[in-house]
Amino acid sequence: MIIEVKEKGTREYCKEVVNTISQYKKFINRPDAELKDHFKSDPIWTGVMTSLFTIWLFHGIFNGFNVWIGIVLVITGLALILLIANQINMNKMVNAFLNDDRTSTVTLDEKGVELNKEGTQVVRVGWEDMVVVRSFKESLCFLAQNVTGFVIAVSSRYKDDIMRYLEENHVNVRVVQ
Repeated sequence: MIIEVKEKGTREYCKEVVNTISQYKKFINRPDAELKDHFKSDPIWTGVMTSLFTIWLFHGIFNGFNVWIGIVLVITGLALILLIANQINMNKMVNAFLNDDRTSTVTLDEKGVELNKEGTQVVRVGWEDMVVVRSFKESLCFLAQNVTGFVIAVSSRYKDDIMRYLEENHVNVRVVQ
C-alpha cells in the first residue's frame, strides 16, 4: 500500500505529532497511555513557575536572602528556563512541519513501514520492530521499539485504509485506537 501525501498537515495535526514525539518513551512503555497536550499544559506550568520565582524573589528582597531562598530561587529559575526552552523547541518543530513543502510517500508492505520524504533519505521500520500503531484525533502514528523518538505519522484521514491493510495482511502489530 502506498500513500502519497501532497498536502500539508494542519497546525493541530503538527501539534499532535510533536506531542507524540515528546511523549515517545511513555508510549513505548504504555502504548495505550493518554496523549497529553503540552501546548496547553506547559504555559500553565510556566505561569506557576514564574509566580513562584517572583514570590521567592520578593520574599528574599524584603526579608533578606539566605541559603534556602537562594536554593529555591535557583531550582525554580532552572525549571522555568527548561519549560520555556521546551515550549520554544516544540513551536519550532510545529513551524518546521508547517513550512515543509516536500511531498512524502508512506509505504506499507510485508516488511514494514517506509517514509520517503522528497529529496531526503528513506526511513524504514520493520513490523518486528514496531511497538504500536497509535491512532489519535488528527494523526495515525507508527512507533518503533528503538527509542529514537522518530515517529512515522500520517493524517487520520488515511486511518481506515491503513487499518484495512493491517487486517487484510495479518500484520502482527499492536493497534491502539
